[in-house]
Amino acid sequence: MLLFFDQCGLQNNRNSVRSQICSIRVVSPGTQRLCFHFPPDACYQQRKSDTGCSYELGVNPYWTKDNETAQRIKQLALNARSETIFERPMFRQSILSKRCLVVVDGFFEWRHLNNQSYPYYIRLTNHQPFALAGIWDKWQNHDTGIESRTFSVITTEANPLMAQIHNTKKRMPAILPMDNEKKWIGNNLKKTDIESLLKPYNDGEMEAYPVDRSISKLGFNTSDPNVLIKKEYKDLPELIC
Repeated sequence: MLLFFDQCGLQNNRNSVRSQICSIRVVSPGTQRLCFHFPPDACYQQRKSDTGCSYELGVNPYWTKDNETAQRIKQLALNARSETIFERPMFRQSILSKRCLVVVDGFFEWRHLNNQSYPYYIRLTNHQPFALAGIWDKWQNHDTGIESRTFSVITTEANPLMAQIHNTKKRMPAILPMDNEKKWIGNNLKKTDIESLLKPYNDGEMEAYPVDRSISKLGFNTSDPNVLIKKEYKDLPELIC
């Protein structure tokens, strides 16, 4: 599962939270690994009742008119660029009042070389769970009355390590240092406060290695522990640390 903490949720001791999520890797119904396959993914919002609410990847703003528009917007909103998040209508309300922590212990990204794609697993060097900066929203289908909750992961400019992996667009998720996690989901942050938290993470505290290409296949069982086994590719140069 993927844990999800927002501005209305518990803001308790994050060390105790981390002790509960040491095995989290991905968000997908019935699995424990996250590669953000779309659709749909799910996460859990931690509230005082300790109940879980299902969330799907791709923010769908509350003002969306109909289901057709909702599905189109979600496909465009899997990630939210930190540089334009305050300008885009689908994100600008959520970034001010509906921020969240998307807690994982790793993520996947693809490196492109010589017309080939190589998937990498990226994590912290201490192998501990960490928080990605996220936003969320909820929308009610006017035809069915069903309410859906959605989230997006915020991205920022890649650090030197991630620039070698995500080497086409040179982006990475906005990883929050532990000291900034509670601040991120705090109330009354100004635009400048929020922007100051969305920076490339220190690549000296990250590590990455290639995994098997089967992770790219739709329907692949991401709960298989073999997904995290390092894969050697003879034509793949080493990353420059």
